[in-house]
Amino acid sequence: SNMVCGDYSTNERTMIPVPTGMTNVKYVAQGFAMALYLTNYGQVFFAGGDYAATYKNPELTQLPFDAEVIDMSANVGDAYFIVKSGEYTTEEGRKYPSGDIYKWDMNHFAGPELVAEGDFIQIAVGADTVAAIDKFGDVFTWGSNVTRYGDGTALLPVEERVVRTSPSAEANIKGLKIRWISAGEYHFAAVDLNNEVWTWGHGQYGKLGNGKDAAEYTAFKAAGFGNNVNTVSTKGGFTVAALKDGKMRTVGWHNLIYQGTGYNKDYNVKEIAFDKFVVDVAGNGGHGDSSIVMDETGQVWGWKGNRQGRLGDGTETERHNLVAALPAAIPED
Repeated sequence: SNMVCGDYSTNERTMIPVPTGMTNVKYVAQGFAMALYLTNYGQVFFAGGDYAATYKNPELTQLPFDAEVIDMSANVGDAYFIVKSGEYTTEEGRKYPSGDIYKWDMNHFAGPELVAEGDFIQIAVGADTVAAIDKFGDVFTWGSNVTRYGDGTALLPVEERVVRTSPSAEANIKGLKIRWISAGEYHFAAVDLNNEVWTWGHGQYGKLGNGKDAAEYTAFKAAGFGNNVNTVSTKGGFTVAALKDGKMRTVGWHNLIYQGTGYNKDYNVKEIAFDKFVVDVAGNGGHGDSSIVMDETGQVWGWKGNRQGRLGDGTETERHNLVAALPAAIPED
């Protein structure tokens, strides 16, 4: 109802062309009632409103950054950005941008404000936690629950918990050379340069791939995903990965791998039966219970929770099998 779709309507249950006039969108991120678009030129535009729907902005509006934005991620109320401040060179001699972290409060339209200076290359926002990777592949985490930081700190009683509002000076996880990270609801998953998955945080339903219903306070290698992982996504009760050979694997509270009704949990990583070559899975989960993947043709597929038609298949029916979410041909103006 806050024009997140860009079509001046309420809810859409099928994929629709969004008349933004933009043809150079690189990434899209979404808050509770806000959509953000990152262009290939490092610009960020937004449309939508705040959580309480007291402010509505149906027109695309650019956020004021003084430099190129290289990555972004968002949850219900906050959006985080990495703004270019330098470059780094890989061992192969390739140069990539790195930058500082900024936060934008989407509910009060405050900022963007500088959160941390450094050489960060990726940002991931979960339900109420954030993770960032720097140029060395080290991981910085912050947020409201110490069981998710990955620095070995055990879960404290509620009255003793301290919310970290910014990354600490030292990385929480060092030496693993992480290249990709996803922040979910109470847990994280990351992929290192060896294409292996590491998980930590809340472990309910076995979603960490550690073979049990228990938390991990330091990064744990989830060997069941193998050493051929491209990207990984963390959802409310499960973790799913896209492999470099086009296959998918998952673990946790999941109803897709059983092709049945109701919810199931499994402590073992399993391969998802799917006849398409998958190249990516949606990055961050927060409180979400649905998943979106993309195959090599650009076709988008979804499964699981489908409230308000979020899978884009024209219904609000929960899906226990992968359904096409993107039309084969989007009509042109």
